[in-house]
Amino acid sequence: MKTTTTRFALIAFFATAMALSSCQKEKTNTALKTNDNNSFQLTDQIVGEVTGFSDNSGAGKTDGVSCRVVTIDSSNPGARVMTFDYGAGCQTRRGIIRSGQMIVNLDQPSITVPGVHVTISFNNYVINNNQITGGTTAVNNGYNGNGNLTFTFNSTIQSVDLTSGATSTATSNYLYEWLTGSATSTKEDDTYAITGTGSGTDVSGNNYTESITTPLIKNKASYCVPFAVSGVILNQTASQSDKTTDYGAGLCDNLAVVTQNGNSQQIVLQ
Repeated sequence: MKTTTTRFALIAFFATAMALSSCQKEKTNTALKTNDNNSFQLTDQIVGEVTGFSDNSGAGKTDGVSCRVVTIDSSNPGARVMTFDYGAGCQTRRGIIRSGQMIVNLDQPSITVPGVHVTISFNNYVINNNQITGGTTAVNNGYNGNGNLTFTFNSTIQSVDLTSGATSTATSNYLYEWLTGSATSTKEDDTYAITGTGSGTDVSGNNYTESITTPLIKNKASYCVPFAVSGVILNQTASQSDKTTDYGAGLCDNLAVVTQNGNSQQIVLQ
């Protein structure tokens, strides 16, 4: 068994960001924030910690997190079990606070091996005061026609706010395409394109579906916030009008534009 403090990134890949309008910045109101990208946000917060596991020694891409400890069990030949341990609380350089453990099982030594299957589970795992339960499975599909690795992530996740008790659920199927940086040892040049769909129940008990209508692009450079820098998600929630969230044209910020009933509003992503 080998313990190491890591550097991982990936496919990690993704959540929300950007502005198309010249409107003044303003905080998201409860309705917009509640209904905005439930399944994608939940999935991306899990995915983003897993990839970058790039070689047999367990080395991954660094993100500057010293409080996270990754234990790698290679006792089963050809397979790996990684335990991401955040202790009582570990803050990433992007401000996300995690505690507890995420356990990642791989049936091959590295997530970068085409055909590898991955299973992700949780042990008292909390992200920003939200208890995460459920699980995720993933497969490395190999190289596509563009010469890029692609990964399919299927998740069924429940999130419970430990302060209010509000619960949301998400079932999703997302495809991550690793556009740049797969062959380097730093995550600063990593970018990803994400497509797919999700569904679930938001914290108000409303059923919703989501579709990425324009691929979301994630940029892992240190100066980028942890949101998508471009792309569009369509949210269809029961008893509400359809809503789109547009993350812009590629700038690294925490702004997006939400359009519903023909009205557009710039929001600040949190």
